[in-house]
Amino acid sequence: MAIQVSGTEVISNARALTNVASIDATTAAAISAGGVGGGIWSEESVTTISSGSTTVNNLVIPATGSMCMIILEGIVYGNTGYRNQKIRLSTDGGSSYWSSNGHYKRYDGGSRDAMDYKESTQNTNTAYASYSSLILQGLPSGQYSTAVWSWGMQWATTGGSPNSYFEAGGYYTAGSYLSATTARPDRFQLTSNMASTYTAGTVRVYSFNA
Repeated sequence: MAIQVSGTEVISNARALTNVASIDATTAAAISAGGVGGGIWSEESVTTISSGSTTVNNLVIPATGSMCMIILEGIVYGNTGYRNQKIRLSTDGGSSYWSSNGHYKRYDGGSRDAMDYKESTQNTNTAYASYSSLILQGLPSGQYSTAVWSWGMQWATTGGSPNSYFEAGGYYTAGSYLSATTARPDRFQLTSNMASTYTAGTVRVYSFNA
């Protein structure tokens, strides 16, 4: 006998689920734990940037999962100078961030004070927002945490005119890792070498659980 909820069939006579409108996080996690399907990306937090700031602090890295994806969505910058975009990690809840030269390594082994993921200039017009994503890996305690800038679109300025370009990796973006500790990071910050860099945009953080 089919089962209905408010007159709508949800389990058919053939024992098939039908008309299921949504699955909550608890059910999704239970299904995954039962071996159905692959891993699950879950949105953990959304941070909106609404005023000019050199740093965006206390962004939470999920406490579980082997990977974390950071989406930088519609980021707008407040100046057109040449700058380094950086991520710094914390292992003490954001009380401090690893920020000395040698705490991080670039893919070529060079010491850094942060995970550099972008070097560019940008037109300050809000129509030229930047979009990119990073993957943090090696998050389980006892492993070095690596950050790879996965993809991005930046509206840069050359000779006063906006020009778009795509970059999936490069000298400052490939294979950065936190070399100071193997403790699991729990917070990160966006920062730059210029004042009032971040003026608008959204930072979305996702965790991955197999």
